[in-house]
Amino acid sequence: ELQIDWMSVLGNLFGGLALFLYGMERLGVGLKNAYGEQLRSILLMLSRNRVVGFFTGLVACGITNSLSLISVLLVEFVSSDLIPLDNCMGILLGACVGSTLICFLVVLKVTRLGLLMVFFGFLANNTSRKYRTKQLGVATFGCGIIFFSMDLMSSAFGFMKTHSGFLNLLTRMDNAALGILVSTLVTGLIQSSGATMSILLSLAGQGMLTVQSSAGLMLGANVGTCVTGMLACIGQPLDGVRLAVALLLFRAMGVILLYPFLPLFIRSVCAFCRIRDARHTTPSEVTLFLAWSHTCFNLVLSAT
Repeated sequence: ELQIDWMSVLGNLFGGLALFLYGMERLGVGLKNAYGEQLRSILLMLSRNRVVGFFTGLVACGITNSLSLISVLLVEFVSSDLIPLDNCMGILLGACVGSTLICFLVVLKVTRLGLLMVFFGFLANNTSRKYRTKQLGVATFGCGIIFFSMDLMSSAFGFMKTHSGFLNLLTRMDNAALGILVSTLVTGLIQSSGATMSILLSLAGQGMLTVQSSAGLMLGANVGTCVTGMLACIGQPLDGVRLAVALLLFRAMGVILLYPFLPLFIRSVCAFCRIRDARHTTPSEVTLFLAWSHTCFNLVLSAT
């Protein structure tokens, strides 16, 4: 077992996590400032039809990369009587599916463009005279920070590949129930399923997760992300509270109902990803499985 530079590991891990959350905040602020009023008008107009609302939520969350932002906006709109509670569900379901886009960006290795996006985002924000262009620069800067932070976290776990204690801890995550619980708590604490999924994708890319362990951890991340909506509904009128609770119950019930069929779910996703043997996989196969299982879970939830 090689000697580990714990200062580098902890610095890359927690520094990367802080940068990820900061990047998400910059991305959300930039897009909200650039298209905030249009987004509000579009949500109001398209929420009347559930199918159209679904695709609206999918695109909106795919662009902003933040289910938390969309859920908080919807809680605010419902609490202000701008959108009826029933009309929000289509948008919310679409947003759940759209939030999985970040996983495929990692699979396609788009994260390598992170620092380049930081440069162009900074350039646009500081040289353009147009307000919208400046805000799009902020959003691009934030997106680049997100990608760069994911590479940082991945390098942190690269140091850990030879540490027996950490590897033993990860082997316990093959217990799906434990994986769900741990991932739910972690996601609830950092209030971002995107951050949790980024950490999981980093672990998978370093060959430190199996298909079995990643499935339970993925399900927990989907439940833990509801914490932000629950916090946003504090002090809000009843309909706003109902929307936040509905999202939590919807996802929790989805995990509970899927749990007995988890082996079948794993086999189905493996077959879709053309993974021949789930017990012997490469890091790239586990990363692909994690991305598709995250998407499939949200698609199945939306279809029901």
